[in-house]
Amino acid sequence: MLLTFKKRFEPYLLDGSKQHTIRAYRKNPAKVGETCYCYGDARQKTMHLIGAWPCVKVEDIRIARLLRARTIIGERIGGTWNQRNYGIWVCQIPLSVDECNALAWRDGFRETGVNGAFDEMISWWMNVHGLPFQGQIIHWKSGQPATDTAVAGAASNPNLPRGEV
Repeated sequence: MLLTFKKRFEPYLLDGSKQHTIRAYRKNPAKVGETCYCYGDARQKTMHLIGAWPCVKVEDIRIARLLRARTIIGERIGGTWNQRNYGIWVCQIPLSVDECNALAWRDGFRETGVNGAFDEMISWWMNVHGLPFQGQIIHWKSGQPATDTAVAGAASNPNLPRGEV
């Protein structure tokens, strides 16, 4: 499966600290055992393969407003979205605030530190995708950045776009 990433996430893919991505449900859902072809600079002449790693787990995820009497969608405190208004459910299990921060950190939201990662993630999702969101967390096992073998495999895969690989 082809996965594209914004530049802000590339360093974490390359160093192996980002080993999952959150995506909307696909027409052809992600499957364990598939190869995750991770690209940077999608649809650009500079598009490049960051890595090709095996998918090891796929989980359902929901990011949405918490149902509390006094919460207001879009309430901002100090310029960021108030994490207490939102929650994450993985496989229908709600995550604690600490677990939400840890998931956001692992997903690449690191500018505000671990304790601010979930606020940063919610702010980004509100601006880029909107909430509520339902989809999947696609996990892979990364090792080294893409090798010549991975690039050759990507180049011969008929499901990937032609052009620079």
